Amino acid sequence: MVINLGDNYGPGALRKKDNTPKTPEAKISPELIKLIKIAIVLSVIIVVYLVLFSKIIDYRTETMLWSEVYNNFKEWKEGDVAIEPKNFTEKESALVVEPDMEFTKEMRGYILLQTEENGEAWYVNQKDNKKYFLGSPDKAYSVLRKLGESTTNSFIKKYTRYPVGTAGKVLLDAEDFGKSYYISPKTRLAFPLFNTEDTAKILREQGVGISNEDLRKIPVGDIESID
Repeated sequence: MVINLGDNYGPGALRKKDNTPKTPEAKISPELIKLIKIAIVLSVIIVVYLVLFSKIIDYRTETMLWSEVYNNFKEWKEGDVAIEPKNFTEKESALVVEPDMEFTKEMRGYILLQTEENGEAWYVNQKDNKKYFLGSPDKAYSVLRKLGESTTNSFIKKYTRYPVGTAGKVLLDAEDFGKSYYISPKTRLAFPLFNTEDTAKILREQGVGISNEDLRKIPVGDIESID
């Protein structure tokens, strides 16, 4: 005869029952995953927007700064802030104590604006490694042409982006009434330099700000001594 002793007396009695209630497994719904992905994409877009917006603000601020400098520069032509080129050149020349020729070579061909003064403009000539005071747009037009190099009309028309050796130079078209062009040292693109208005535009758009300390590392040239 078989007697059923139940679970309390059989082999199962040796194993203790686990009566701890089980927690159901958490499941992430597809809708929640979709929302998380959208949130990540929106976060990336916001970050990119903020970076671009900050760069736009920096650009507008810099543009406003150079506009203010250039407005001061234009006032030299007439009014109380007029500057005598000869006297100003002599004054700056006396302040160049220790020229830095390595720095000067890096600045050759650039139009430099004194941001710590009234935006006075200088052109660093490649031939003699000296900077020349440009004065008003009228004076600047004359100075830049005087420091220019003559070339042929075919050479002028040959390029869109000019050779490295011409960067920063003023080229005079000897076969087309001496029309002049300023070759940007940054892009090597040619900018017409036909009149005072063109000169003013070049000074405004191509001028690079420089501190007095750095400017005075470059020797001063006397335009009157150039034949």
